[in-house]
Amino acid sequence: ARCKLGYRTPWVVALARAFLDGSLTDDLIEDPAEATDEIRRRLCALPGFGPFASANVLQLVGRFEHQPFDTETVRLWRSGGWPGVGKTTPPKVVHEAARKYYEKFRPFQFVAYWFDLWRDYERMKGSRSTKWGPESLDV
Repeated sequence: ARCKLGYRTPWVVALARAFLDGSLTDDLIEDPAEATDEIRRRLCALPGFGPFASANVLQLVGRFEHQPFDTETVRLWRSGGWPGVGKTTPPKVVHEAARKYYEKFRPFQFVAYWFDLWRDYERMKGSRSTKWGPESLDV
């Protein structure tokens, strides 16, 4: 727990152990011939790794077919302008509508979703961060 991961600590340890015991390997994850769904299945078999966590791990290794839908997806889609979704649409219906919508971006569904989510954050908060500009880099 020295990394201060809080409640996620056991799940990060489980991921590390999967690499140690060989049930996950760099070769498996990095091989473009390996099916993303198989890697996702193995990730989801780990404790604490559901669709959200596995989609985020997959995007970190360049596999963008799965989206990390959660409450932010529901907020974004209920905010208006999305096909088949209103302000009170149940979360499962929102997630299914979003899944169908982003399918046209295959194999980059995660990237397209992230772009829409980021654009919405910029709409709400402004497009320029005052904290993380090039001037803040120590290079």
